[in-house]
Amino acid sequence: MSNPILIRGMQPSDVPMVMNNWLENYRKAFHVKGVPNDIYYSWQHRVIEALLPRATVYVACDPEDPKTCYGWACAEVIDNQLVFHYIYVKRLVKATQIGEEEGRRKYKGWGMGTMLVEEALKYEPNVEGIVYTAETMAGRCFFRRLVEKGVLEHEPVYNPFLLYSSLPAGWGAV
Repeated sequence: MSNPILIRGMQPSDVPMVMNNWLENYRKAFHVKGVPNDIYYSWQHRVIEALLPRATVYVACDPEDPKTCYGWACAEVIDNQLVFHYIYVKRLVKATQIGEEEGRRKYKGWGMGTMLVEEALKYEPNVEGIVYTAETMAGRCFFRRLVEKGVLEHEPVYNPFLLYSSLPAGWGAV
């Protein structure tokens, strides 16, 4: 069977989707729960806007219709660490399958996220560790599961400060 998933780089037309997914999904994270909406959306938008031009965004999509996106992962290498800033899989994909292999569901929920992580590792095979900068309950469980399944040797380190320290000078100027 052919692969029902194409992983490609982010295109300019994907930016609004990535921005919206990230802003809306991360809004539920414990880290930002007490932040008023006007502050959260304004500042988080600036962070993402500063990050996207230099990071790599891997987009999982339908190979027959590359505009139909299932999820994405934003990553970059900082100090020889593969840093995942955010991984997002659409709710519909979490609830349904995309493709089968030997009669079993192949890409559902965390399987799609796993595929995105594996794709990033394929392009950055010589990193010394993995870090993530945005923590959600699902994300923490997801990374633990990657270790349990043998996809990763060690559980990634959560370091939100790495995101802010890597932003360009003046990114937050009002």
